This record gives sequence, C-alpha cells and structure tokens, in this order.
Amino acid sequence: MKTGVIFAWDGVVLNSADYHKRSWEALAEEHGFVLPSGYLRKTFGRDNCAVIMSVLNWTSNPRRAEELAERKEALMRQIFAEETPEPLPGIRTLLNALKEREIPCAVACPVFREEVDFVLEILGLTGAFSAVIAHGNVQTSVGSSEAFQLAAKAVDRAPRDCIAVLSTISGVEAARAAGMTTVAVATVNPRELLERAGADAVLDSMRELDASTISALSILRRS
Repeated sequence: MKTGVIFAWDGVVLNSADYHKRSWEALAEEHGFVLPSGYLRKTFGRDNCAVIMSVLNWTSNPRRAEELAERKEALMRQIFAEETPEPLPGIRTLLNALKEREIPCAVACPVFREEVDFVLEILGLTGAFSAVIAHGNVQTSVGSSEAFQLAAKAVDRAPRDCIAVLSTISGVEAARAAGMTTVAVATVNPRELLERAGADAVLDSMRELDASTISALSILRRS
C-alpha cells in the first residue's frame, strides 16, 4: 500500500492568523469597508471570495469579489515580505521524514497559488511538496472534497490511501467526504470541535505528528 499526505495550509504549515487579520484590516481601510465582530474565525478554511461575499457581505458581484480577494492576497504577500513568517514547529521535521520514506506530499488550501509559492520559497520548503492545489485549481471552493481529490490525484494516490492533515472543521469535513483519513491539529479550533467534526485523530500541535504515526494511521480506511 502506498500512502500520500495532503496538508492544509493555515494552522498546519504555518500560523498566519495574524497576517490574515492585518491584511483584512488593511483591505477594509483601503475601501472604507467595515469588518463585523468575530469575522476572523469564520474565514478559516474558506477562500477569500466566499469570505468577501458570504461572511463580510462586501459585495454580491463575483467579479468584484475576485478583485478584492486578489488585492487581499497582495497585501498578505507584502506583509510576508516585510516580516518573514516561520513554519509551525514540527512541520519541517515531518516533511523531511516523509521525504526520506518516499511518501509524497501535497498542499490543498483556499489561498492563491502565488501566495503559497511565495511563502514556500521564503520558508525554504519549495521542494517539500509534489503538488499544490490552491485557489483557481477547482471550480468549487478549495475547502471542498474536490480539492482533496485533486491533491490525491496529483501525488498519484487514491483518496482512501491518503492522510489529510488539517486544522479547520470545514477541512476535516471535506477530506472525510473525499474518503481520506483525517488528522486534525488544534491550532485553529479546539479539540472538541475537531473531534465532533469526525477527525480520526486530533493532536495539540504539529510536533506530535511524525512519519511513524502517519504510517500507523494509513491502515485506517473510510468506506
């Protein structure tokens, strides 16, 4: 049996909640928009267009939402360039161990591909992933099961042979719908919510996840 590992982005590879908060605030200030109370947590695991239209209610025009989403990502890249982000503790060690075992890895996330590539280069992780499925790769939300299915295909694995490492409830639900075994890390949501969402395993940090655990989890299968 050949295993593949599909990683989410925020809360798994890096913790960019503060960067997101600042870029949303900068975008709102640029355009005179109002950010509703408690908006930030509702953005986790969702692509920016969906956030702009359904959470922030800044526009109902998909083309305008796309323009605002692109500007938001440009602001994120500007912040990243000024303040070099750090990967979450444990992720670099895990990726190196998986590479040694020849277990292919991919990223499936709702942000723009340009941001992912930009940050991976800054982190020195460009060669760590065989594929990146990001905003623009799928017709539906990147938080959907389609994104995880595409990521599995990109690493030449069946979804049932993949372990998905996630931090959001929507991510757990989407990966489960794709037929993957799910490992949730409680960096964005509390353990109880991730367990309730049906994650096969819930960890407190990426430090707890190693290649041996991945191999052990690979025997689990979703029908």
